[in-house]
Amino acid sequence: MATMREPSNREIGERFQKRVAGLLAERFDEEFALDVEIPIGTPPKGHRFDVVSRSRSVICECKANTWTVSGNVPSAKISTLREAVSYLTQVPGPATRVLALARATARGRTETLGEYFVRLNENLLGDVVVLDVAPDAGDMRPIRGDL
Repeated sequence: MATMREPSNREIGERFQKRVAGLLAERFDEEFALDVEIPIGTPPKGHRFDVVSRSRSVICECKANTWTVSGNVPSAKISTLREAVSYLTQVPGPATRVLALARATARGRTETLGEYFVRLNENLLGDVVVLDVAPDAGDMRPIRGDL
């Protein structure tokens, strides 16, 4: 008898990325593509962004991070969120820059991982909109900024 395996982190991330692309496409009534390379920085170097609108007016990085099993802060994952924000803030020209985070809660905590991240890193976010996306539904709400 075959046993069911848990999805890998990569599979979880890819599913989340596709869900966010669908939600953004619905919100902006525009097609979105996955893994689109855009030159950033000086001198420019290509970076693959997770979800980008056809017009390149909306650029999004997606993260499906969670608290640790014991409910502690996932320090390494917070660093990857800061890195994603850094990439977004380097996008040239006018664009809506979005960091989409999977809604992650932990027992004994009153805020989601996304709310925690925004509270501690407000000074780094510039014009980045941070979204909280429900894990299994089409619910997407801004934690910071607005679409």
